[in-house]
Amino acid sequence: MSEPVKLRDALINVFPKLTPKDFPEVLNTESLTTWFNVWLEEFPESEKYVASGHIKDWLWEIEDDIGQLDIANKYDLDLSTVVQRISDYLSGPGDEDQQELETDHDDEDDLDGETEIDPETYRAICLENVLDELLKKGINVITVELDQQIILILSDAKAEQLDVLTSLISDVYPDGEVNFYQAELYPSHYDFENILE
Repeated sequence: MSEPVKLRDALINVFPKLTPKDFPEVLNTESLTTWFNVWLEEFPESEKYVASGHIKDWLWEIEDDIGQLDIANKYDLDLSTVVQRISDYLSGPGDEDQQELETDHDDEDDLDGETEIDPETYRAICLENVLDELLKKGINVITVELDQQIILILSDAKAEQLDVLTSLISDVYPDGEVNFYQAELYPSHYDFENILE
């Protein structure tokens, strides 16, 4: 069985509303990465199961994408509060003054003691707080962290099914960081250091 067929079958196993016709045809010469990216980009059905956003606007893109997922209605997902909390924290006091400083000066030393949040911390704050909200609601999450994008797959399927899917998604993105967060193990098994109250 080819890798794309394994991934397609794993997705159908996790999301039973999907059928083989909801996916691109599997070509013998096609790589797993190409096949999966064609599904994400050209098949609207994928938007019901996979949420993603580019790092720069991730918070707002992911909030919109998650709202369109099938699972969003089942769990009455509304990330607006957590997104606002993150946004408020990131903008900090004197929002307009700080934005002006950041726009006018490229060098951090010119900020007179003000420091910008580094990209890794920004990414961690955004991702961990969204994960916190989802896991507390009982939703399992597969994350794919790429250089300029973070992808989330949300499901309440069994852990065994999601382990298989996580392994196959890792093959799609060998250069990305792919993790499976199991809701029933939260918070005891996950050490998030950037949760905002």
